[in-house]
Amino acid sequence: MLGINILLILVGQTWAKVYDTGWIQEASCNDTVYAIACDTVDYDSISNAYVVVGHTNPGPLGGLDVLVTKLNADSGTVIWARAYGFPCGDMFDDYGRSVIVDYCGDSVYYVIAGYTKPGFMMIDSADALVFKIHATDGSLVWGWLYSGLYYAPQEIRTGDYAYSIVKDGGNYLISGNIEPGPCGGLSDVLVFKVKATTGLMPPPWCWSYAYGKYTSDGGIPKDDYAYSIIEDWTTTPCTLFVVAGRSFDSESGTSDILVFKGRKSNGFLDTTTIWIYDYIPPGMLGCAYSIKNDHITGYILTGDIDTCIMVMRLNSDLSVGWNGRCRIYSISNLASSRCIEPTSDSNYVLTGFTVPGIQAPPGLTDLLVVKIDQNGTILWSNVLQGCQNHGTWMTGEDYGQCIIECPPDTYVTVGYTDWPLQSSWNPANIMVAKMDANGNIPCPQSDTCMENILIVVDTPMVNIDTSRCKYEIGMQLIEIGDSSLELRDSLICCTGINAVGEGNSDFPTIFALGNVTNPFTTKTTIYYNLIECLNVQLVVYDLSGRFVATLVNGQMEVGEHTVIWDGRDENGNKLAPGIYFYKIQAGDYTESCKMIMMR
Repeated sequence: MLGINILLILVGQTWAKVYDTGWIQEASCNDTVYAIACDTVDYDSISNAYVVVGHTNPGPLGGLDVLVTKLNADSGTVIWARAYGFPCGDMFDDYGRSVIVDYCGDSVYYVIAGYTKPGFMMIDSADALVFKIHATDGSLVWGWLYSGLYYAPQEIRTGDYAYSIVKDGGNYLISGNIEPGPCGGLSDVLVFKVKATTGLMPPPWCWSYAYGKYTSDGGIPKDDYAYSIIEDWTTTPCTLFVVAGRSFDSESGTSDILVFKGRKSNGFLDTTTIWIYDYIPPGMLGCAYSIKNDHITGYILTGDIDTCIMVMRLNSDLSVGWNGRCRIYSISNLASSRCIEPTSDSNYVLTGFTVPGIQAPPGLTDLLVVKIDQNGTILWSNVLQGCQNHGTWMTGEDYGQCIIECPPDTYVTVGYTDWPLQSSWNPANIMVAKMDANGNIPCPQSDTCMENILIVVDTPMVNIDTSRCKYEIGMQLIEIGDSSLELRDSLICCTGINAVGEGNSDFPTIFALGNVTNPFTTKTTIYYNLIECLNVQLVVYDLSGRFVATLVNGQMEVGEHTVIWDGRDENGNKLAPGIYFYKIQAGDYTESCKMIMMR
């Protein structure tokens, strides 16, 4: 019973944080995030965890590297962070775009999809990238580049991109696009299937296909892209997958929303029914970035139409719900939606960004979160603004990319930002915001870290066009590598955790503490950030708890502070390699962190 009480207490905590990566040669990197998943298995004293995926630049493997970060869901504390990619110098860039949590018996894994540019040996423009890691420490289970080719009639090496992944029993399904497309366009949708245990593609269990659309009048083939893939829960047993993206018509300069179904067993389209659709809403440019199984019927998807947000419900036969209409949400000059999530109360929450943001100078961008009901009516719509009274006011470029509900009635969105502007951090950083059921994160002495924004809603009719093409693709596999990273964080806003029999804890007086690099050989930089002027003591202890050195002891001003420790004790003697702890006391706030000195 005690465990249940503690869980209920921790669920109420909300926060928003920004994270910056670093490694031995780079104290601060540019970091971008596109995906988040929730790990609900209780191990290593972690009740819930978030795994966040994007890329960091420069990465320790050369060029851009895929960045995977695991966070404690209750506090946002970094558990571990690692970089992954093709380890062949600065000429190769690796991007992470999607992540799933795979529970397999007593083991938990994270599986990430993305792409590497240029492709292997620079033969093609890009290769699809998929890898699997252990949830406990991020160590690599397997990782491959998938380099596509087909014959028309001579061999054509292709550029291959992976944007979304879903599990199918003992396999994974990955969707993206292939350039040039064998169906005739500059790009076709790419879907391929790999074994969960190895990442290999043994036939007949695994396959890879390109799918394309033609113009309705038989003209130039369209350029097709897939950004989201799901299993089709409307079938029992679940035998189909559903893909969403866009089809671009180079003749007219317009694009439509693309959705189609295929068989998970072999990738085939049904020859007796129409399984591939173009949805043509009013406007020039339509695109679906996210599709999910709807808890009511069929599917829910979101994306953009021109400069507005689009949400559309589809029935199981891919006909348009809401009486054949979609919902269009417009804000100021531009609003974009990147992800939608059905919620436990039978509604929907989506995230993206708006330009200009309501609190930012003209032309800058705010992260946007919107909740709508089953009919598309707005329940609330908020942008992340920070806490002005505590120096965390968001006045830069903030982008929302993915959103989940975990735990129930708690929404977590991720993206990237150039905040904090006045710091030693590089301008692009990871941003994670954990909100309550009303989309709020309370600030001290004010209402919320989130600001309400007005959205105008329209409900136009949607037309449908159908045609299709499917082409088998060959795949060459190339192995990838990984490397460790360090992350430091900076708190934007948060609520305190209620202890049993106690009220809310005070808002912390320090909102960043860490060291770069860690492990280190000769020296490491310890940083901390104060939100009020305080007396600070920063000391170092060894593994046995013996006092080693005092690094700070005195009154410190508001803002970011750094201090270098060179591995020496109070008397200047060089210490032996090993594990050490640094402890900070700022007013009533106390925290300790571990660092490792190596030979």
